[in-house]
Amino acid sequence: MKNYLALCWTIPLLLIFAKINTVNSGKILIIIPAPSFSHQIVYQNLIRELSKRGHEIVYVTPNPIQDKSLNNYKEIDMSIAYKTLSTVNVTQISVDYKSLTKFEIDEIGHYLFQQWLIDFYSLPEVRKIIENRNEEKFDVVICEGLTGIGYFAMAHILNAPLIVMTSVDLHMYHNYLLGSPILPSHLSNLEFAHRIKPDMSFWDRIVNYVHSMFALGHWYYYNTGRHEKVARSLIGFDIPPLMDIAKNASLFIVNQDLLLGYATPLPPNVIQFTGMHLSKDFPALSTELNEFLGNATNGFIYMSLGSNVKSVFLQKHLVKTIYNVFSRLPYKILWKYEADDIPRSSNILTAEWFPQRSILAHPNIKLFIQQGGLQSTEEAIHHGVPMIGIPMMFDQFYRVQKLESLGIGRKLEVEEINEDTFHEVVYDVLNNKSYKEKVMELRRLMKDKPYESKENVIWWVEYVMRNKGAPHLRFSGADESWFRRYDTDIIAFLSIILFLVTIICAIAFVRILRWLFKYALLKSDYKPLLNKHKNE
Repeated sequence: MKNYLALCWTIPLLLIFAKINTVNSGKILIIIPAPSFSHQIVYQNLIRELSKRGHEIVYVTPNPIQDKSLNNYKEIDMSIAYKTLSTVNVTQISVDYKSLTKFEIDEIGHYLFQQWLIDFYSLPEVRKIIENRNEEKFDVVICEGLTGIGYFAMAHILNAPLIVMTSVDLHMYHNYLLGSPILPSHLSNLEFAHRIKPDMSFWDRIVNYVHSMFALGHWYYYNTGRHEKVARSLIGFDIPPLMDIAKNASLFIVNQDLLLGYATPLPPNVIQFTGMHLSKDFPALSTELNEFLGNATNGFIYMSLGSNVKSVFLQKHLVKTIYNVFSRLPYKILWKYEADDIPRSSNILTAEWFPQRSILAHPNIKLFIQQGGLQSTEEAIHHGVPMIGIPMMFDQFYRVQKLESLGIGRKLEVEEINEDTFHEVVYDVLNNKSYKEKVMELRRLMKDKPYESKENVIWWVEYVMRNKGAPHLRFSGADESWFRRYDTDIIAFLSIILFLVTIICAIAFVRILRWLFKYALLKSDYKPLLNKHKNE
């Protein structure tokens, strides 16, 4: 009898849970085309968790996860994007970055973005999704927001809400799409971080404003136009303007922490997260590494310039300078260096790749020398490791400038590196306890949140699916032209009125002066005659 009663309770409960799962689960297309592991890793923990929650995932990526434990999960391999990337010397760009104009940098970037867009729409699996759009229904499309807006057309094609996601902070064109203010001379201007200083002169602000507006115009009228032309030709049927699709995105989910960036006014459809790639489990160190680091009685220093810039391609004198300083230090050194062309030293271990999370978690680490990548910075703070930032390109200048202002590390420009400066900066961070204290305090602040970033992001993704979009979160100013957004037409009109009033007042003033002058002159001419007449 008891078993029967238990069965009577169990079956309805199972049916309820099955119903809940059916309601909450959905089909998600995720498009992350950037061929860079440091960018891809940001999304992979999210994708795993969405799959575990019962959502059906179709993931377009150049870095397939290939995790057989994931159910209802399909990967579309876009590794051809790496072949396209190999046509550009990224390391050389990083070396020459400061000598390149914003337009030269943009041209290189948008050439790659255009080629990746062609790669994407040429994939047979993507063509099949487009052809079966009336049969295969998706509940939401999530697109990376750093490689152009051509992919956003998939949301319209599949009649699904669009979520834009970025692995770094918002750029100027994101703010334009959102309708949020564009601040050319503010420290939050990521694209021009290598030009911006805390106290800029009026002239510097003018130059930065002009550069920013030209860059935004170049993106709006030229690069976006090229992407639209490519997308339309490859899709094969008419679509609305890409700009309209982009502005109607339900959410922008942004890898941006106020502590690592700057507080700016943002609309409610911007959801911020940080450290989502920081999984609790990371690989154990190899026997060789474990022994090398375990013997570091004074501690060790880890140097890596990230996944996109190779130390081996640095100028030879820089490599020699860094090696000479390292070899003299009483610390063990782990250096991500991709060749065997430097002399062997008992305290230096080089390799093409190191398990970075495992190294940063080691109790003997004293210092992390890096290029200013967001993911590397998040990992260092998570493990309480002071840093030296050597920015090479893009958002790295912005990041390193911020970490220095926070007091958790030092900035060292490539052109400033010599044996004296490199040794001085390394010595300072190693021996000044304030860097360690401040990075531990920042670590505490970054963890002091009412929710975990991944859980919050998943809630918002499911919110968009449940409600079939979130147009009520959009700022209507995104639909306004640039001159209406900033009341430029009103300012221009009032300026013209003020100018005309000033001119009229000036003319009136001049005429009054003339009249007074003439009156005074006439009076002076007749005065002798009047005096003569009085005397008579």
